[in-house]
Amino acid sequence: MAERMAAARCSQLPIGPSVCAIWVPRGVGRNAGPPNDARPSRRGYPLSARRRRRRATRLRFVLTAFGVASLVFMMAMYALERRGPLFTLGFTAGCALASSYGFLSGAWPFGAVEAVWSVVALSRFRSRRRGPDPG
Repeated sequence: MAERMAAARCSQLPIGPSVCAIWVPRGVGRNAGPPNDARPSRRGYPLSARRRRRRATRLRFVLTAFGVASLVFMMAMYALERRGPLFTLGFTAGCALASSYGFLSGAWPFGAVEAVWSVVALSRFRSRRRGPDPG
């Protein structure tokens, strides 16, 4: 009986039966329609596409925030580097974080340069920790 009512409803509408099957409420016979993710939303595109777009925007925001935080940390450690060898080690960590941000964001030349700076800063940390060369 419910199937006949759904078929009658579809026949009265000026759209095809395949489109009508999407709008028949869930639980009405075999013509229950696709799951909620595939149903069109009010804006005209599937909910899953909207979720994917939101997730991508959120991921871009998190990646940008990570990049800003790592660069601010790296520059702060560079400014404080003369105070002691631990700040040089912090600068090394900041360079490594900035390098990972560069590779994650797709700016591989930036990531490569920061990786080189990380190695240079690590060698400076080792030399400062040993002390001045006896001469």
